[in-house]
Amino acid sequence: MKNFVVYNSAGEILRTGRCQDADFTSQAGEGENVIEGKADDTTQHIIDGVVSNKAQAYEVEGLVRSKRDQMLMGTDWTQAADSPLTDERQVQYRAYRQALRDITSHANWPNLNDTDWPTLET
Repeated sequence: MKNFVVYNSAGEILRTGRCQDADFTSQAGEGENVIEGKADDTTQHIIDGVVSNKAQAYEVEGLVRSKRDQMLMGTDWTQAADSPLTDERQVQYRAYRQALRDITSHANWPNLNDTDWPTLET
């Protein structure tokens, strides 16, 4: 028998239990993941396939949000009235900045991969 934890892409624990070894992988449905172990959905969360305290998840989110905010601040100058950019380039920066603001609704938030981050059109 194995203990299992089923979770979604956001790391939220969906259900836990015990099953026969042969039934372990069938515990996760479409869009879900399963790991061996025990977890408490009220105090824990899954980060990179590891049971973690929710406080750690909030810390990760804070760090990722801070990175996003730094990226936004680094491009503030592009939207100023006296910016040296062409109108077309300002529009590109505007779209990039909006994508940065919208990153919190990404399916992997806050456990983003490098490829999840928006890029600026060149």
